[in-house]
Amino acid sequence: MSPQQAAINILEELELKNQCPLPLQSVINHLGYHAQLFPKSDKTRNVACGVSADQKVIFANSNDDKAEQRYSFAHAIGHTVLHPGKNFVIRKAHLHHTNEALEEWEANQFADELLMNSDVFLRKWDEWGSVTSQVAGVFGLSKERINVRAKALQLI
Repeated sequence: MSPQQAAINILEELELKNQCPLPLQSVINHLGYHAQLFPKSDKTRNVACGVSADQKVIFANSNDDKAEQRYSFAHAIGHTVLHPGKNFVIRKAHLHHTNEALEEWEANQFADELLMNSDVFLRKWDEWGSVTSQVAGVFGLSKERINVRAKALQLI
């Protein structure tokens, strides 16, 4: 199953496919995990997120703004779904879409579809007249994340 299909399955199972912004806590709860922020420190400065499968905790970085934390949580959820039972510490560079490490690429694809489901994204893109800042507000994400998604869907 593709990362995108895995995300769609969760959205359908939880009846969240058309919700913007997606209530990530509902997904985390469904998976039996808890959400937690890394404390602010020099050690976590370059860490985006993590997964402790042993403790059933998904982490994001408290140093990041809320929009980036949302994406980090979705990326970590991707690892939880696609690579069950494994622990991860994900550096910020791994959330970049040019990263070619297979597990990170899969988690990014999952996060994109989970947070910005293709069908919903296309509707919102048209509804807001391709204004990136408006679309970003709808999804609770950064303009950069919206631009990456729009490019992936060949909108720009």
